[in-house]
Amino acid sequence: MRRLRELLRFDGRLSRLGYWRAYLLLTIAMAFTWCLGLFAILAIGPVGGVLLLPIVSIPVALVAISVRRLHDRNKSGWWALPLVVFPLMVSFALSAETAGADPPAMDVLLALTSFVLSIWAWIEIGFRRGAAGPNRYGEPHPVAS
Repeated sequence: MRRLRELLRFDGRLSRLGYWRAYLLLTIAMAFTWCLGLFAILAIGPVGGVLLLPIVSIPVALVAISVRRLHDRNKSGWWALPLVVFPLMVSFALSAETAGADPPAMDVLLALTSFVLSIWAWIEIGFRRGAAGPNRYGEPHPVAS
C-alpha cells in the first residue's frame, strides 16, 4: 500500500533509477490489467470490462512520477503538461477516431507535435541528470530505495 501511495505522490523528487523502476512497474501493471480485462470480456462478456477499471489510475501515476522527476531536475511540475499530459491526450484522442483513408491535416500536425514533445520528455525526464544536492523541491531521492 505504501508503494502505491508513493507512485501517486506529486511532491518531492525522484531519481532517474527510481523513475525507470516505477515506469517499468506501471508498464507491466498496464499490460497485465489490459490482458486480464480483455480475457474476462471474451470469457464472460461486457461485464468483464470491470477488470479494466484499474487502468484509469496508471496515467495518473505516470504523470505523478514525471512531475517528481522534473522536480529532481529543478523544474516545475507544470512542465508535465506539455511533456506528458498533452502527448497522452493526443494519443488517446487520435486512437479513438475511426480509421479513415486520409487523416486530416490537423490530426497529422497534432501527431507530429505530440511525437516531438514525447521525444523531448523522454530525454528530459528519463536521461538527464538531476540537480545535485537539495533544491526547492526537497532532498535528493535515495537511489537504492
